[in-house]
Amino acid sequence: ESNSMTQELTELAAAIEEEIALGQDLLDNLSAQRKAILGWKISTLIERIESREALLLSLGAVEERRLRIASRLSAADAQPSLKEILSRTSPSEQTSELGRLREEARRTYTRLQAEEKSLLALMENLLAHIREALSPLAFPEVRLYGEQGASGGSRPSSGLIEGKI
Repeated sequence: ESNSMTQELTELAAAIEEEIALGQDLLDNLSAQRKAILGWKISTLIERIESREALLLSLGAVEERRLRIASRLSAADAQPSLKEILSRTSPSEQTSELGRLREEARRTYTRLQAEEKSLLALMENLLAHIREALSPLAFPEVRLYGEQGASGGSRPSSGLIEGKI
């Protein structure tokens, strides 16, 4: 194998390692978001969401770099997969390391996808409970005040007060 091929494979491995590290940072970020939501810490949640955006920008840049390296390794395909590159490259310590990194990246991003889905479900669930709890306040079943400004009847109880959350 040529020296440039070895160097390209090394750069590819470094890019994948960086993607895995960013994936771990994103998992940590989701965990912090979940904790902030459950603790009703809105300012912390906003900070975590903002830092997630920065992580996603970094991930986009690393992914572009990885794709450029991959396309240099395989002139035949515009965007070859790592699996295709490995199948065309003679086995070596480098290719087995790339295979290990490929599997670790797949596991990390599969977990990240599942965690994002779970966090979204949690937020939707909480939002539904909040809407249910506050609906009597938004749409009272009775007029709260009469013509003279005096209380016009009993106020419907809130789901929040009844402990429906």
